[in-house]
Amino acid sequence: MSDNRRIRRKEERRKKIKYPISKKDKTLGILAIVLLFLLTVLLFFYFSIKGIKI
Repeated sequence: MSDNRRIRRKEERRKKIKYPISKKDKTLGILAIVLLFLLTVLLFFYFSIKGIKI
């Protein structure tokens, strides 16, 4: 009995930790990371062409 209870509680704790991320939120997050990366690259090239050292 106690083993079953322990296993059940362990599974409940494991389930509580995981938060479901919707597909929309995941897509927005990936899009935001890609846009930040592109902005960084564009600014790097802009400053390197302009000759201004960061």
